[in-house]
Amino acid sequence: MSRDGVDCGKHGYGEATYVCPHLPRGKGRGWFTQPSDEDAAGPWPDAWCADCDRRLQSDDEAAEVELDFVVVCDGCYEAHREANWPKDVTGHLASLIARARERHTERQQQLADKYQIESYHEYSWQQDPRRLVLSAPRKPRLVAAFQMVGSYSQKTNTWLWPWAQTHYTESELEAARCVRAYGDEHKLLRLASAHWPATEQDAWDMVAVAASLYPSEGGFRVPHATGFSYLLITSVQRRKA
Repeated sequence: MSRDGVDCGKHGYGEATYVCPHLPRGKGRGWFTQPSDEDAAGPWPDAWCADCDRRLQSDDEAAEVELDFVVVCDGCYEAHREANWPKDVTGHLASLIARARERHTERQQQLADKYQIESYHEYSWQQDPRRLVLSAPRKPRLVAAFQMVGSYSQKTNTWLWPWAQTHYTESELEAARCVRAYGDEHKLLRLASAHWPATEQDAWDMVAVAASLYPSEGGFRVPHATGFSYLLITSVQRRKA
């Protein structure tokens, strides 16, 4: 479906998104989108409830089932998702983050001790292969292989997973896809959904979770126009300046 803007009485002007008509009226109805092995339509793929999903999966229905959709803004989309997504009643995500934070703190200290990476304040991107190059006066350059974890916007206070964007290579998305697969398996909204309200601590928590699921030396962030991009450093080479 086309992705135009929409005026919302609650959230103002936003992105047009599409959900089945049951989701805005309910809670706990379930939340379904296209499978994660298919490219999602950006951060807000068309979504439907459990009843509509049963229609899609039913052998009794015709081969082609067309669902009705209503248009809502991206803010309403995320509110409806929060209301209808299966609840994490066991505290799975909180436990995962707590364990990941502890290990991540250790890993970050090891990264700092080994490379003094926090003293590097200049960066650039090397192409073919794509690498993050860190520079500092009178120090050897650090050339780091990386995985893209996601981005945090200080303008909107939101997190965005990179698999919902088009400007990364598949080789840069392996860690993020591991996180998404885990989120899909355990029905964890923040790991399986592309875009959600967040704090900077949430952003670092996502780095920690990614590091717990994908081999790395530690996390790093680089600034962009409206916030930060977060990476996993998978290997580092020292090169003469």
